[in-house]
Amino acid sequence: MKRKGLLKLIVGISLVAVLAVSIPMMSSCTSPSPTPTPEPTPTPEPTPTPEPAPTPEPEPTLDPIKIGYIGFFASDIGRQSIRAAEIFVDEINEQGGALGGRQLVIVKADTGQDVSEGIKAFEYLVEVEDVDIVISGTVDDVSMGLLPRIAEYRTPFIDSWTSAIRAIDFVHEEYEKYKPYFMTCMDDYFLGQGMVNFAKYHLGPVMGWETMVLLNEDTAYGIGTAELVMEAIAPQAGIEILDHIVYDLETVDFSPIFSRCLESDPDFIYQIASVNDIVPVSQYVEAQINKPIAGIVNSAMEEQFWEDTGGLAAGYSTCHPHFGIGIQGNTDPMTQAFIDEWHARYRVSAEPPHGDRPTGPIFSGYSSYYGLKLAFMAAEKVYADGLGSGFEPLDDWVKAMEEDAVVTLMKDGEVYAVWDFYGPDEYEPVTKYYHPHALVFDSLGESGTGLPGTMVNQWYSDGTYRCVFPPKYANGEFQIPWWVEE
Repeated sequence: MKRKGLLKLIVGISLVAVLAVSIPMMSSCTSPSPTPTPEPTPTPEPTPTPEPAPTPEPEPTLDPIKIGYIGFFASDIGRQSIRAAEIFVDEINEQGGALGGRQLVIVKADTGQDVSEGIKAFEYLVEVEDVDIVISGTVDDVSMGLLPRIAEYRTPFIDSWTSAIRAIDFVHEEYEKYKPYFMTCMDDYFLGQGMVNFAKYHLGPVMGWETMVLLNEDTAYGIGTAELVMEAIAPQAGIEILDHIVYDLETVDFSPIFSRCLESDPDFIYQIASVNDIVPVSQYVEAQINKPIAGIVNSAMEEQFWEDTGGLAAGYSTCHPHFGIGIQGNTDPMTQAFIDEWHARYRVSAEPPHGDRPTGPIFSGYSSYYGLKLAFMAAEKVYADGLGSGFEPLDDWVKAMEEDAVVTLMKDGEVYAVWDFYGPDEYEPVTKYYHPHALVFDSLGESGTGLPGTMVNQWYSDGTYRCVFPPKYANGEFQIPWWVEE
């Protein structure tokens, strides 16, 4: 350390006496004694200046885990997937990250509901953004177009919207090539079987219905689901199909179609629609078609369905994959926490108009949220076992998805539902089919071994909705529209 000042010595001299020295007048003289020279004051040793402390090396920055989202930004179902993914990402980041403390980020690419644009979007995410995993909110036709690229790039892929059985067929027929693909929606055969179960356990024995007209849109989804219904509903449920009508997506006037339905005089109409579904629903209610209707209508799964139809939704029911709006307030704690977080972010009111649509999660939202939970559960297994970074090596991640990734939801001390996947060699006895990497199917949701096969939700005349099937999850009763003559 440097000295900041010097001491100044002030000497005051007092002349007290004068010493006289007599020198004798002699031939020799004596020299006076010399005055002693004072000892020099020792100079203090300088205090050594300490070396400055070394600047600590910055903590190494961990690369984030990139989740690529691919979907149709303008659609409610596409936004379902991305909003659920955002809730999942925030939840993990608030807990300190994943795979050794890495933060999660989402990179998005829009498909525009077009196969060519979907392929470009997927290539961008993998080639440019170098994502670790892709979560998809795409319609069936786009997903089918992506499968060759998924096989080529070998990127883990979670499909939250698509139900196309052909996608599962690819995994079954060429497992090594297509094993990066996992479907967290229920595939067409499971959805079709769910419709058959509703007919078998409720529409037939409870309602007394024996005949129907099958009405479906001309899409991969509509055709695939109708295929199983046509094969299974007569032998399993004892219900005869009197007519089968397939309508084009561009149809705007459904009056001729409903007239044809009435000509057969069925006990009910079974409709399957995922794209053009608002128009036939509103026209059915507005015209008060004198036959009850059931089936699968995607838009009827959403909270804003009543508003979208202008209140023309009374009596409409829909089967849907696993969880839907009817379970709100009647579900397990983990799922309810997810619903509550969604409502806190996007739903500003309990009464319509609610807020920023989609205002509550439906099947693709749950598929995305729980699909990512399963994907990261498998990745953590790979990382903890020292096999790789998590999503790599691909073979280890796939194996962990098949063997270790299971989310069991509990309610009141009992199993409420289970999220799990079929392995490559598992035979499903109800559909008599193999469903590798599809979500596990529980035909009635009562065994505790898998997800509910389907839930059936119905809209009532006051604009409310309830789950009406299966009994384990029901909080309402199936009703016939008031104008239908029994």
